[in-house]
Formats: sequence, C-alpha cells, structure tokens
Amino acid sequence: MKVITFNTAYSQQKQQLADRLQRTKADIILLQEVGGGNSGEDIKDVSGFLSKRLGMFARYAPEFEEQKDRTHTGNLILTRYQYKYESLELKQLANWNPPIISRPWTWVTRGWFEPRIGQRVAQIMLCQVGKRRVAVINLHLESKVSSRMLTLQIKEVLEAVRQKYPNIPAIIAGDFNSNCVNIPCECLPIKELQNHEFKDALGDVSQIEKRFTTYCKLVGTKKISDWIFYRWLNIVPGSGETDHSPLFQPTLSDHSLLSAEFNF
Repeated sequence: MKVITFNTAYSQQKQQLADRLQRTKADIILLQEVGGGNSGEDIKDVSGFLSKRLGMFARYAPEFEEQKDRTHTGNLILTRYQYKYESLELKQLANWNPPIISRPWTWVTRGWFEPRIGQRVAQIMLCQVGKRRVAVINLHLESKVSSRMLTLQIKEVLEAVRQKYPNIPAIIAGDFNSNCVNIPCECLPIKELQNHEFKDALGDVSQIEKRFTTYCKLVGTKKISDWIFYRWLNIVPGSGETDHSPLFQPTLSDHSLLSAEFNF
C-alpha cells in the first residue's frame, strides 16, 4: 500500500496536478490546500476532476470559504479502497479571524490580507485493505502559531483516534506547519505523536538536504513541514521518500511530495 501526502498550495494547474499524482501510482493520496487560487475553482470541482481522472474514490473536507471569490478550499483524500469516512473540526485555535483586541497582529496578517471564514479540519478515513483495516488521517495544522498550539490540535486528533479506532493501525500525515530545521525534529507536536507510538515514515533520511519539504528561495531556508507517521504497520524499508520537484515548478506547489509504502 503506497501513501502520499502533498500540499498543493491552491494549485491552478489541475491537469498538471493530476498527471503528477498519477505517476506516483499511490493507493491513498492525502492533499491539503485544494481549490481556490486564481482559478476560482471550488474544492468540490477539483475533487470530482481528480477522482475521475485517477479512478479513485474521493472525499473532501472544506476548511475555508474564501471571501474574495466565495470558493471553498480544504483537504482531500483519494483512495482505491472501500472506506468509512468522517471529518473532525479542530477546536483549538479554530478562528482564522481572531478578535482584533486580543490578537491584533494576527488579525492584520490574516484577516486583512487573506479574508476567509472557517477553521482547520482533520479527515479520518477507515480503509479496508484486504482483510485488514487501517485508519488514515489527513491533517493540515494551523500556521503561524506556537508549537504548543499545534500540539493541542494533535492531541485532539489522537483522542478521536483513541475513541473510534483504539486497536487499529493508523497513518497520520499532512502539513503540520512544524517548520523544523534540524533532524531529529524536537518540536512538541512531533514529540506528542512519538509518545503515542507513531513512527516517522522517513526516519531513516537523516539529512535536511534530502528531507526538507518547504524552501524559502529569498533566504535559502529549508524546513520540514510535512510528515507521514504510522503506528502498528510494517513499512517497506527505504520506501520513505521526499520528492522536491514540485518546489521548482512554481505553478504546481511550494511543498515537496512525500511518499511511503507499507506491507499488508
């Protein structure tokens, strides 16, 4: 079973995105920041196009209604397996436009320049892979907040998994906005996952030059924001990879594409 995660950065190149995803030959695809952009396409439209083009089941979860064009953007899961699905609204720091009195600097950088209504959503899908089941969680944690706040969102997700699928293997992947610059990453949300027996699917890649998922061309900073974590599964040795090519195709994304394979 091959799993990939990719933040599309509201890509306007729907056809190019489909071509890139098709080449991965993935069984489960977790996407973040789908829809919107200057294309004016809703996440529902992109979801339908990719589902038909890739021949996969698709479930999308709108996070925000963009006030500039009234489109909905959010997360999308594509899968080849039969599934049970639900979405989880993350309550911690759920308001994109916090009150100007309590957090004026955040209001200026977000609500003013990127007006939107909504909140972060985690997608939870229970997939039937042969005779086994695996819980797959697609995450896009909040940006420009403290590591402590990211950890609270991770805890929300872990609690939902504990309640619904306590003894089932699980994969948690997506854009964590962790912005780690060192390996091993010491940030709190990553530690929280590790404390709950989750392992980094790319744990054997120890160099930041190979591992980074975002790149600031202006200052040359390379960071790890995207992850694939797994628990109670057998990973195919050496299958965890980071594909940096989307970073150098500006119309496609500003994130790398991560992949890993698991034996069943």
